[in-house]
Amino acid sequence: MDIQTGSAVDEQWNHIPAASRVSYGTEPTPGTVISDVYAYEKPSKRERFAVLMCNMLSIDLVQLGERHRRASFRREKDWMGEWLAP
Repeated sequence: MDIQTGSAVDEQWNHIPAASRVSYGTEPTPGTVISDVYAYEKPSKRERFAVLMCNMLSIDLVQLGERHRRASFRREKDWMGEWLAP
């Protein structure tokens, strides 16, 4: 896996809508114990953004919602997928 940060990912960062950039700056950091359910801020922090480059062979995708969905994809010559019970 190759992890790209800094100026190498400027183009990708510029394509992220401003409203979505707050996902990269939660303070305190995720997993920190907080005093109240809303005792955190979500500033946009460019230095927390990275692009991960890897060669994926399979994906197990789960989408949680009112009706959960799950699918499995595997790469052979092309990507093939099938629905699974969630």
